[in-house]
Amino acid sequence: MKNAFLRIAQGFFWVLLDLRLFGIDCIPDVIGYVLIWSAISMLGNEHAPYRKALPFAIGLTFLSIFEVYPFLTVVEQSYPSTIPALLFQTIQSLLLLFMFRIILQELQNQLLQAKLRSFARQVHSRNQFFTFVTAAGLIYMPFTLNLSELSQLYGSLLLIIMHIIAMILLWITFRKAAKLLPVEPKPPLAEHDIMEL
Repeated sequence: MKNAFLRIAQGFFWVLLDLRLFGIDCIPDVIGYVLIWSAISMLGNEHAPYRKALPFAIGLTFLSIFEVYPFLTVVEQSYPSTIPALLFQTIQSLLLLFMFRIILQELQNQLLQAKLRSFARQVHSRNQFFTFVTAAGLIYMPFTLNLSELSQLYGSLLLIIMHIIAMILLWITFRKAAKLLPVEPKPPLAEHDIMEL
């Protein structure tokens, strides 16, 4: 479990970084999503509820392939925004939202079972913040079709900053989870072991 949460944190690192040269993404998000995909598979082997997040991770992985090089105009960041680009961003945001809500909800349940209530409350609040930021972005997107270039720039900049903060908080969350939930509960002692003690 420790390795799985660390792998999600590593996937976050790849997704957060963005470096483009001549239109080519030198640090492609697809690598990060593949890491998250494999981490969810690892978690699902130990706790079945995590598997519900797997379809969303797979969808994000395939969508992110088109961002490596914008050979399809649907994924190009253009001003003013186009309907195909907005549709692509909306699908991507929804997949990300559903994936992390499932992962964080199950993590919160595990923390409550482990009596780590303080950290469970942190996970809950960070989940709510991420949901709020994503919802704000989804509501804002359609308005970009009619906004001026300057208004789009300011609005997008604010949402990007909030999104980065939310993602960093989630990265910290999974790093901390890797430290606190590495060991499964020990099975109860057999009767003959108790007699020996």
